[in-house]
Amino acid sequence: MTLNDSCLYAASHRIPFYHKNGFIEERQLSTILSDNGERIQIKLRDLSDCCFNFTENISIREFEKIRVNQTLDINYGEFKTNIIEMLHQFQTGEIYLKGELQDKKCLLTFYTKSKIKNIIFLMLELHLTDQSEIITEMYLEMSEVQNTNKRLQKQLCMSKKQVQEKELEVEKLEITKNIIMSQFCRCFQQVDELFSTKINYIQNLVLNKMCIFKTQIMNLQKHVESIKKDNDSKAIKNKQILVKLQDLQQKS
Repeated sequence: MTLNDSCLYAASHRIPFYHKNGFIEERQLSTILSDNGERIQIKLRDLSDCCFNFTENISIREFEKIRVNQTLDINYGEFKTNIIEMLHQFQTGEIYLKGELQDKKCLLTFYTKSKIKNIIFLMLELHLTDQSEIITEMYLEMSEVQNTNKRLQKQLCMSKKQVQEKELEVEKLEITKNIIMSQFCRCFQQVDELFSTKINYIQNLVLNKMCIFKTQIMNLQKHVESIKKDNDSKAIKNKQILVKLQDLQQKS
């Protein structure tokens, strides 16, 4: 895939590969389809094994050979659409896809299963990617990794700086909080002291008033008792006088 190519499809597929000895292995392959207008490129790569790298460029002329050999009823434009659709169907399990390794070639077969036999939709033959192209891909990947690493390092530095700034803000906020708490405690203590002083003053004032009032009540009670005694004494004297008057009246 070059800079002038447009990517039609890119996904990772787990494809079974059948060997001549009957051994079957599954490989997780990066599957990329690209188009530059003149040909469609199909690339299969095992990212964990740089030697497993197959490519095929299919032009209109190459497609005509495939169409005739496999009796396909589609044109070149439909081929692009259908191969992408089949890859999606393979992902969803609607059809099957298998690979066979033969010398330096990779044969991909899209097919479905029936009760009688397998029905083949399409067979594509990919060739081992040129070593210089593999090296170029590896170099580009290394450059991309380095660029990604630089970008991540830059992001990490920015994140560290932001964290330091946030820590400084938190530290300032903590200092401000401590100052406010100290001021609050002092104000609360002053209010408490003032309140306590006022309470004591009011309590003493009330107690003094109550003592005065109590003394006045006691004096009043004494005065009332004294008046009662005087009245009782006068009543007795009046009664005695009345008795004497009655005695005098009887004698006369």
